[in-house]
Amino acid sequence: MQQAPFICRSCLSNLRQQGDPLQLRLSLRPRPLVRPVSSFAPSPPIQQSSSQPRPGTELDRNERPFSRDYMPLKGRRDPWKEDRRVLRKNVRKDAYFNSLVDLYRWKRRFTQIWAQRALDKEQRVKYRDEALQSGRPELQIIQDLLCQRDVDHMRQAWQLIPKETRAKLWRPVMVDTLHWFPDQAPDIFRAIFERDKSNFYAVVDCFLYMADYLKRLKGPLQSEYGRAVAGALLHCYHNTPKRFICLRQNTIYHILRHATAEQVYELLMAIKKYRQRLHVYTKQHFVWHLAKEPKYKLAAADLLREMVQDGQLDVNGLHCAALATAILSFPRMSAGDKEDRDSFTTLRSQLNQELLEFGLQPNIIHYTTIVRNLCDNNELGTAWQVYDLMTSQGVQPDLRFYSQLLHGATLANEHRSFRRILELLPREALQDTVIVNGVLTFIHTTTVWELRKRKMKPPVPIPSFEYMFRTYSKLFDLGPLQALLNIDLQNYTTEVHQRELDGLGPSWSGWQSMRSLKNTLALIPELKAEARIQPGNDTLNLMVTSFIRNFSQPSSLIEFYSNFRNRLKQGDPTILAFVASKGTSIHDTIIKAVLEWQGTNMALAALDIVSDMLKDAAASRALFDADPHNPDLEPRHPAPSVYTWSVLLHGFMHRREHREQGDRIFKMMREHGVQANRVTWNTLIAGHARLQAVGKTASALQRMEAAEYTPDRFTLRAFSYLLNREGALQMLQRLQDKKQKRKAAFVAKLAEAAVQNENSEDMSKVPDWIAAQDEYRMMEEQLRDISESVVVEESLGEGGEEREMVKAAEEWEETAGEIEGLEAYRVRNVASAL
Repeated sequence: MQQAPFICRSCLSNLRQQGDPLQLRLSLRPRPLVRPVSSFAPSPPIQQSSSQPRPGTELDRNERPFSRDYMPLKGRRDPWKEDRRVLRKNVRKDAYFNSLVDLYRWKRRFTQIWAQRALDKEQRVKYRDEALQSGRPELQIIQDLLCQRDVDHMRQAWQLIPKETRAKLWRPVMVDTLHWFPDQAPDIFRAIFERDKSNFYAVVDCFLYMADYLKRLKGPLQSEYGRAVAGALLHCYHNTPKRFICLRQNTIYHILRHATAEQVYELLMAIKKYRQRLHVYTKQHFVWHLAKEPKYKLAAADLLREMVQDGQLDVNGLHCAALATAILSFPRMSAGDKEDRDSFTTLRSQLNQELLEFGLQPNIIHYTTIVRNLCDNNELGTAWQVYDLMTSQGVQPDLRFYSQLLHGATLANEHRSFRRILELLPREALQDTVIVNGVLTFIHTTTVWELRKRKMKPPVPIPSFEYMFRTYSKLFDLGPLQALLNIDLQNYTTEVHQRELDGLGPSWSGWQSMRSLKNTLALIPELKAEARIQPGNDTLNLMVTSFIRNFSQPSSLIEFYSNFRNRLKQGDPTILAFVASKGTSIHDTIIKAVLEWQGTNMALAALDIVSDMLKDAAASRALFDADPHNPDLEPRHPAPSVYTWSVLLHGFMHRREHREQGDRIFKMMREHGVQANRVTWNTLIAGHARLQAVGKTASALQRMEAAEYTPDRFTLRAFSYLLNREGALQMLQRLQDKKQKRKAAFVAKLAEAAVQNENSEDMSKVPDWIAAQDEYRMMEEQLRDISESVVVEESLGEGGEEREMVKAAEEWEETAGEIEGLEAYRVRNVASAL
């Protein structure tokens, strides 16, 4: 048995006068006046316990076995020494020992839940159900709090408890919340937190536990929980005096990773006002997260300057260079954001000046970052001025710098810049796949630019493959590309060369962009056969895409697809490697090219391709499931991806005779387990808006918001196709009002259920707010059925069908409002119970 430490008789007498040691749960025994000689001798060997009781001694009277509420002092003094010191400073002398007992009880309980923090979901639910049936008052209070509408209502319910009782219940309620309801811990912390100088250690442990739980979450739940924890920490900082808590640097780091830029900025200001010291690495994380948002870049630069001036960071070191690069990086602006572009230009100049003032010497990384921002915002002329300034200061550009200039020339379709880049490129750059891919991309993109400039409607063959192949054949091995195409590349080269000797006009004779590239591409030298490089999948994807867009007859598309599918079934290693890397890229390009041709047969051909993909993927999966240990039977055929369905939806929505089939395709995509992305939603909205279907457009907008996609500039452009925009906005407003009413009614229903549970005498019954998950599943299925039945065959010029669509959209929204209320309640309050 572990021995408790000795204590002198005088101290023991004083302690007994101030409090009962049994109530303090401290194991105390008096120090003997004379230490026996036997204590200096070696310890005797441990003997097996006998059934006969050992006779009691004087020392045994103060020794008690470990119990549930027992907390020994030995071995626990050093870890909590600092907590005891701060506790003695914060509380009165007569209340110190009671506060010390609360400290030990909290640490003991927190140690227990910390050891069990890695429990899986099933075990946690099982043990929590058993704890809920015990009828403990702390768990009943937590249930009452979770039944409230929001944090403010939680706080009002908590304030109904007397103040003295709240002070005693805060720690038990909080520790049970962390253990049994970690998903709702940030909200309950904000609701029940009160300023108490003796609770500082519990607050620190709470955020330690929440940060660890945040680290183990995945996906959107992690981001949402991170924002909630950051909000709870800000609430604590704003309602406590300076230096009330001192969080670990690791805890702050995990909270920063998933907080919003605004929360990061508020945390930085609060910590500075709080006078809490930050490690230099933590400050660097603050700079990194603040630099992601343009409006906080000045604050990031100020914090970086502060670290440099305090000697915590070398101004010309790697860390400072990386942070300066993050500060100088700006997001890409769209063509219509002229005001933002002007403000970014001013802000960029201000940041450059500020970084130079505290001694930062720009290197090639900083110049590359500046040039990338300029090229993304279509400021290629300014990028060349930066290049001249950089070379004048003796900084030599590298291949990454040239790739950024090449990217800018592609975005601006600037042939002079493209020729200048080829003249400046060193010879070894031609063996860099990034540079060569940039050259090939420029050749293909410049023809697309001319296609749009001349307003040529598809299907129009794009004659970029010939010059792309000439460049490709100078630098790469022809073997991998030959495996993907259905033509003989050697014969193709001979035919092109013979056509030039015969004086026949090339296929691109009517294209100005191709004529201007003829002399420019002659600057690219041809490598020897042994020096040619192997192409990557990105390079092959560029060449195959250009080859498909070069077809002038739809029969050539079908022939190419048949050859590609047969080679994929036969297990060609080059095609298998390409599909494993690029997925459905070739299938998507073929479907897009097929749907550019009008006619019902071409629409059926596109559907057949998707059907073949589904059949081949299912057959490949079935073979693998029959013998999963055989590596040769791994699934090779790709199933239609979200890009495939988006291309198919886009093609049908732009075909006059098949526009009404868009909702059916959208339904097929969901039936095959593919979730729509932002591009899919925008395509659906644009198709309905072109049809002037007000109800379908409003319904698609509502469903897009329900899928947690906020409208962007492409959504606004799609909505602009609708002529009756005022009617659509009025419909959206009506649907929003009904949604709020349904949500309020549902919240009232939950509150009524909570009151019934509170008045119920049977505490072993599962509360209704936990059983609400069954109702949620039923309503979710109902919502899915309604949303899938929104497809209505609408004929132009008939108002009855439009009214039917409006009615269906309103019915969908009524159920969606109730589902959203239940979904928010489930996620925030009973997520851990599901």
